[in-house]
Amino acid sequence: MTRICEDMLTDRLRSPSSYRRIEISHYSDQIPVEEFRKIKEAEIVNDKDYVTLKRILDLTIGSMSKNHLPVMFKKYIKYDADNAYGTPIRGLAECTLLAENGKESSASVFDVRLDGTTKTEYLTKLILESQQN
Repeated sequence: MTRICEDMLTDRLRSPSSYRRIEISHYSDQIPVEEFRKIKEAEIVNDKDYVTLKRILDLTIGSMSKNHLPVMFKKYIKYDADNAYGTPIRGLAECTLLAENGKESSASVFDVRLDGTTKTEYLTKLILESQQN
């Protein structure tokens, strides 16, 4: 997860080669099934395939056992990187993963969120912004 988070972060920087990690803080909490459901439903509510995704979510939740609750993993990455003028700026990024199986090793660029957005959501936002200009 750390590698994925840092790769996503450097992709978003003005000067990726200037990235220097200062520290990473790690946190994790088990999430009750109902809270997991609310988080996942909020992610899919505006999707054109909502009905299908809702069925998949219901099946996923139905297969969860009380011994293997979902886990929210969070990493806070403190870093230095150059801005557009070459001046080093300290930043803090939040990286999250809601793991259905409770394992951080299940992380992928499709479900890790950096400052609230996945890589796909971030790239989609950039494309939409470029079309407005």
